[in-house]
Amino acid sequence: MSSNLATDSRGAVLDSFLSDQVHHFVGLFSAGINDAALTAIGQDVRDLSQRNPGDRALGDAAYQLGQGLRKNPLNFGVIGADIQRTICR
Repeated sequence: MSSNLATDSRGAVLDSFLSDQVHHFVGLFSAGINDAALTAIGQDVRDLSQRNPGDRALGDAAYQLGQGLRKNPLNFGVIGADIQRTICR
């Protein structure tokens, strides 16, 4: 029986909510752009309660990137490079 779930090169499932990091990045990036600190704090508390430091670190970085874009919207053209430099090390 074959599975329809996406896997990485080691066979780890990529489709579960535990491996999906995009929602953490996008949610906290948006919170930063919209200056929604309470949303970010709520997500931090949730990630701490789940003992998930990776999600928390990613969310914190995403929020800071969003805040940077909020303060300097003309940097929109380089946000991709900023994300790569900050997240994809």
